[in-house]
Amino acid sequence: MRDGLPKDAIFYARDKGESLRNVEDARFCHDMAFFLTPEPGTPTRKVGAFMREDGERPANAPIPPGNRDISAEGRAHTPVRRFLDQIARYETIYTNRLHVSISGALLGRRVHLFPNDYLKNELVFEATLKPNFPNVSFERDYEELRNLTVTPDSIWTRLGTTFRRK
Repeated sequence: MRDGLPKDAIFYARDKGESLRNVEDARFCHDMAFFLTPEPGTPTRKVGAFMREDGERPANAPIPPGNRDISAEGRAHTPVRRFLDQIARYETIYTNRLHVSISGALLGRRVHLFPNDYLKNELVFEATLKPNFPNVSFERDYEELRNLTVTPDSIWTRLGTTFRRK
């Protein structure tokens, strides 16, 4: 981690576990996403599923019908407002994407966070979400997702939102 960096470089970790094994003197700091202040708005849908469908998806993680891997729809420079507006539409969120869970937490939604394929979700949950957001729970059992009923957004809803928010 320190190769090519100045000797006095300061490292920050968003968890209190695995990151500190990589850089023992790193300072703890909440993930930068916790410093956003989104507008909660009123949810218009009951349940949303935002589960990973990429390489970090755990092998045992089912993809519920109507799932939307929303993080795969953007890149580093995609405006965060559209992302937050989509998450804000739901009362209850099921996800194994860390930043979907953080967004839901900040919006005051009920969030069920599941593990990804390594410890990132659980460690950030323990360090920040659990002590500060009682609306978020960490779920270890993916079985609940097998019978989840989600009302998916239509492609026209997604496109309409994309074109209106330039």
